[in-house]
Amino acid sequence: MTDKTVLIFGYGYVAKFLSQELVKLGYSVSCTSRNVPLNTIDKKTSVNLIHFEHSDMKQWIQSAQIILSTVPPNQTSNDPVLNRYKDNIISNKNKSLWIGYLSSTGVYGDHQGQWVDEKSICIPNSPQAERRILAEKMWLDGYTHYNLPVHLFRLSGIYGVKRNCLERIKQGKNHVVLKEGQYFSRIHVVDICNALIASTQQPTPGEIYNVSDNEPASLDEVEQYGATLINAPKLQEILFEEADLSPMAATFFASNRKVSSQKIVSSLGLTWSYPNYRIGLDAIKTAMSNTKS
Repeated sequence: MTDKTVLIFGYGYVAKFLSQELVKLGYSVSCTSRNVPLNTIDKKTSVNLIHFEHSDMKQWIQSAQIILSTVPPNQTSNDPVLNRYKDNIISNKNKSLWIGYLSSTGVYGDHQGQWVDEKSICIPNSPQAERRILAEKMWLDGYTHYNLPVHLFRLSGIYGVKRNCLERIKQGKNHVVLKEGQYFSRIHVVDICNALIASTQQPTPGEIYNVSDNEPASLDEVEQYGATLINAPKLQEILFEEADLSPMAATFFASNRKVSSQKIVSSLGLTWSYPNYRIGLDAIKTAMSNTKS
């Protein structure tokens, strides 16, 4: 049991999983959201939910020994958290044992299918990726100029229970876009949580870490495997050149790279629970079957 207090900005997919794991470990966890009353307790998880603009947010920041931001850039701010609470976070530097920011491997842009690691050049090819890089710089400035114990985590495509291709196929998805030589990297939400918890226990301020499984793969390879797994018909293959893609989807395919997470694995002594998409999807399929029964 520990008396460490945790403040997580944002209560999205990763934050919900992580907060539950931290509560199990005995942490006192608060998460911000714009979609809750000023202050409420999630009775199912014992997580304290605070409105992002709560007038007492300064007190929560001051008492937090672990701070994590999961909030992405938006149209008006490269980093909504620092835009509003930078001074409060800086003034808490003598109490914070660990500060983390969740970024995206999207900052690397297109590397024509080659491997990238934390030393690779970032060549963002979308406004969102450009804002991510600026947000990263804002957080790292906290380490450089104020000695804050900041850690950056660049996450690959996130999947897990209720967020995976099996669910999409069951809901009617019947095709997949085929682009030869295209690679995507991904990471199971459980492994994200394990990596973050390991980092809080072994702080390495100022570091940037990729968080990605061991096997980059094409989208069609992953989704056709998913279809087979749940006994769905083979997905119709649509050539990329013939696909009618939304601007967001087109941006998704504009970046081709394989992401290496060897640094965080070696530094923190991690072993991924789901080192590739097959193991991850197999586990999700089992969980889905158990839920039915």
